[in-house]
Amino acid sequence: VLRRYREMGLTPPREMAGMMVAAILSDTMLLKSPTTTSEDVAAVEYLEHYLGEDALEFGRRMYSAKFDIEALSPQDIVTNDFKIFSLGSKTVGIGQIEVADKEQILTRKAEIVEAMQSYQSQHKLDLVVLMVSDILREGSELMAVGQTRAVEKAFGVSLKEQSTFLPGVLSRKKQVVPPISGVL
Repeated sequence: VLRRYREMGLTPPREMAGMMVAAILSDTMLLKSPTTTSEDVAAVEYLEHYLGEDALEFGRRMYSAKFDIEALSPQDIVTNDFKIFSLGSKTVGIGQIEVADKEQILTRKAEIVEAMQSYQSQHKLDLVVLMVSDILREGSELMAVGQTRAVEKAFGVSLKEQSTFLPGVLSRKKQVVPPISGVL
Protein backbone atom coordinates (compact mmCIF):
# COMPACT_ATOMS: atom_id res chain seq x y z
CA VAL A 1 0.00 0.00 0.00
CA LEU A 2 2.79 2.40 0.92
CA ARG A 3 4.57 1.60 -2.32
CA ARG A 4 1.42 2.58 -4.27
CA TYR A 5 1.14 5.87 -2.38
CA ARG A 6 4.74 6.66 -3.25
CA GLU A 7 4.39 5.58 -6.90
CA MET A 8 1.42 7.93 -7.27
CA GLY A 9 3.22 10.77 -5.47
CA LEU A 10 0.58 10.86 -2.74
CA THR A 11 0.94 11.46 0.98
CA PRO A 12 -0.93 9.01 3.21
CA PRO A 13 -3.47 10.63 5.53
CA ARG A 14 -2.81 10.23 9.28
CA GLU A 15 -5.39 7.43 9.62
CA MET A 16 -3.90 5.42 6.74
CA ALA A 17 -0.37 5.99 8.06
CA GLY A 18 -1.58 4.66 11.43
CA MET A 19 -3.06 1.53 9.86
CA MET A 20 0.10 0.84 7.89
CA VAL A 21 2.35 1.40 10.92
CA ALA A 22 0.08 -0.85 13.03
CA ALA A 23 0.24 -3.62 10.43
CA ILE A 24 4.03 -3.47 10.17
CA LEU A 25 4.61 -3.24 13.93
CA SER A 26 2.20 -6.11 14.59
CA ASP A 27 3.80 -8.34 11.96
CA THR A 28 7.34 -7.57 13.14
CA MET A 29 6.70 -7.43 16.92
CA LEU A 30 7.66 -3.76 17.14
CA LEU A 31 10.50 -4.31 14.64
CA LYS A 32 12.18 -6.79 17.02
CA SER A 33 11.37 -10.06 15.27
CA PRO A 34 14.15 -11.74 13.29
CA THR A 35 11.73 -11.59 10.36
CA THR A 36 11.94 -7.76 10.33
CA THR A 37 13.37 -6.42 7.07
CA SER A 38 15.16 -3.15 6.34
CA GLU A 39 12.11 -2.29 4.21
CA ASP A 40 9.90 -2.63 7.32
CA VAL A 41 12.15 -0.29 9.31
CA ALA A 42 12.32 2.26 6.48
CA ALA A 43 8.54 2.20 6.03
CA VAL A 44 7.90 2.83 9.73
CA GLU A 45 10.45 5.66 9.78
CA TYR A 46 8.79 7.23 6.73
CA LEU A 47 5.23 6.79 8.03
CA GLU A 48 6.06 8.07 11.52
CA HIS A 49 6.13 11.62 10.13
CA TYR A 50 2.56 11.26 8.84
CA LEU A 51 1.40 9.41 11.93
CA GLY A 52 2.17 12.46 14.03
CA GLU A 53 3.64 10.57 16.99
CA ASP A 54 6.47 8.23 17.93
CA ALA A 55 5.79 4.99 16.06
CA LEU A 56 7.23 2.69 18.72
CA GLU A 57 5.21 4.35 21.49
CA PHE A 58 2.16 3.94 19.25
CA GLY A 59 3.11 0.28 18.85
CA ARG A 60 3.53 -0.29 22.58
CA ARG A 61 0.05 1.11 23.21
CA MET A 62 -1.27 -1.07 20.42
CA TYR A 63 0.27 -4.20 21.97
CA SER A 64 -1.04 -3.33 25.42
CA ALA A 65 -4.54 -3.11 23.98
CA LYS A 66 -4.17 -6.01 21.53
CA PHE A 67 -5.52 -8.66 23.83
CA ASP A 68 -7.64 -8.48 26.90
CA ILE A 69 -5.73 -11.42 28.37
CA GLU A 70 -8.05 -11.60 31.35
CA ALA A 71 -11.00 -12.26 29.02
CA LEU A 72 -9.29 -15.20 27.28
CA SER A 73 -9.84 -18.72 28.55
CA PRO A 74 -6.73 -20.87 29.14
CA GLN A 75 -7.74 -22.91 26.05
CA ASP A 76 -7.96 -19.71 23.97
CA ILE A 77 -4.53 -18.62 25.16
CA VAL A 78 -3.05 -21.96 24.09
CA THR A 79 -4.81 -22.21 20.71
CA ASN A 80 -5.07 -18.53 19.71
CA ASP A 81 -2.16 -18.82 17.23
CA PHE A 82 -1.41 -22.55 17.16
CA LYS A 83 0.30 -24.66 14.50
CA ILE A 84 0.94 -28.38 14.34
CA PHE A 85 4.20 -29.68 12.89
CA SER A 86 5.35 -33.17 11.91
CA LEU A 87 8.97 -33.26 13.05
CA GLY A 88 10.56 -36.60 12.30
CA SER A 89 8.30 -39.23 13.78
CA LYS A 90 6.81 -36.77 16.30
CA THR A 91 3.82 -34.45 16.11
CA VAL A 92 4.40 -31.15 17.87
CA GLY A 93 1.99 -28.29 18.48
CA ILE A 94 3.41 -24.83 19.03
CA GLY A 95 1.24 -21.89 20.06
CA GLN A 96 2.26 -18.29 20.42
CA ILE A 97 0.73 -15.32 22.15
CA GLU A 98 2.25 -11.86 22.05
CA VAL A 99 1.99 -9.73 25.17
CA ALA A 100 3.40 -6.47 26.46
CA ASP A 101 4.21 -8.20 29.78
CA LYS A 102 4.53 -11.97 30.19
CA GLU A 103 3.41 -11.71 33.81
CA GLN A 104 -0.13 -11.26 32.47
CA ILE A 105 0.02 -14.90 31.39
CA LEU A 106 2.30 -16.37 34.04
CA THR A 107 -0.12 -15.48 36.83
CA ARG A 108 -2.42 -18.06 35.18
CA LYS A 109 0.32 -20.60 34.47
CA ALA A 110 -1.24 -23.58 36.29
CA GLU A 111 -4.52 -23.37 34.39
CA ILE A 112 -2.71 -22.76 31.08
CA VAL A 113 -0.49 -25.82 31.61
CA GLU A 114 -3.63 -27.83 32.36
CA ALA A 115 -5.18 -26.59 29.08
CA MET A 116 -1.98 -27.54 27.24
CA GLN A 117 -2.08 -31.05 28.72
CA SER A 118 -5.73 -31.42 27.76
CA TYR A 119 -5.03 -30.26 24.19
CA GLN A 120 -2.06 -32.63 23.94
CA SER A 121 -4.18 -35.57 25.06
CA GLN A 122 -7.17 -34.73 22.85
CA HIS A 123 -5.05 -34.30 19.72
CA LYS A 124 -2.53 -37.05 20.48
CA LEU A 125 0.49 -34.75 20.23
CA ASP A 126 3.94 -35.73 21.45
CA LEU A 127 4.81 -32.22 22.59
CA VAL A 128 2.90 -28.97 23.08
CA VAL A 129 4.79 -25.69 23.43
CA LEU A 130 3.37 -22.25 24.14
CA MET A 131 5.52 -19.23 23.36
CA VAL A 132 4.55 -16.27 25.50
CA SER A 133 6.37 -13.60 23.52
CA ASP A 134 7.10 -10.56 25.66
CA ILE A 135 7.63 -7.70 23.26
CA LEU A 136 9.14 -5.30 25.80
CA ARG A 137 11.57 -7.87 27.27
CA GLU A 138 12.41 -9.05 23.75
CA GLY A 139 12.08 -12.75 24.43
CA SER A 140 9.65 -15.58 25.01
CA GLU A 141 8.65 -17.66 27.98
CA LEU A 142 8.43 -21.20 26.60
CA MET A 143 5.94 -23.42 28.38
CA ALA A 144 5.96 -27.10 27.44
CA VAL A 145 4.11 -30.33 28.18
CA GLY A 146 4.64 -33.84 26.86
CA GLN A 147 8.10 -34.83 25.67
CA THR A 148 9.68 -31.73 27.19
CA ARG A 149 13.19 -33.16 27.08
CA ALA A 150 13.22 -32.14 23.41
CA VAL A 151 12.80 -28.48 24.43
CA GLU A 152 15.54 -28.78 27.05
CA LYS A 153 17.96 -30.35 24.56
CA ALA A 154 17.05 -27.98 21.73
CA PHE A 155 17.75 -24.85 23.78
CA GLY A 156 20.25 -26.15 26.34
CA VAL A 157 17.97 -25.27 29.25
CA SER A 158 16.24 -26.93 32.17
CA LEU A 159 12.53 -26.32 32.39
CA LYS A 160 11.52 -25.10 35.81
CA GLU A 161 7.85 -25.76 36.52
CA GLN A 162 7.38 -26.54 32.82
CA SER A 163 8.77 -23.27 31.47
CA THR A 164 11.85 -21.17 30.78
CA PHE A 165 12.55 -17.68 29.43
CA LEU A 166 14.53 -17.47 26.18
CA PRO A 167 15.93 -13.97 25.57
CA GLY A 168 15.85 -12.83 21.95
CA VAL A 169 13.51 -15.62 20.85
CA LEU A 170 10.43 -14.16 19.15
CA SER A 171 9.93 -16.18 15.96
CA ARG A 172 8.29 -19.60 16.09
CA LYS A 173 9.22 -20.31 12.46
CA LYS A 174 12.87 -19.25 12.62
CA GLN A 175 13.87 -19.72 16.26
CA VAL A 176 11.73 -22.44 17.83
CA VAL A 177 10.76 -25.00 15.19
CA PRO A 178 14.30 -25.57 13.78
CA PRO A 179 16.02 -26.33 17.13
CA ILE A 180 13.21 -28.66 18.26
CA SER A 181 13.18 -30.35 14.86
CA GLY A 182 16.93 -30.84 15.16
CA VAL A 183 16.60 -32.96 18.31
CA LEU A 184 13.55 -35.02 17.32
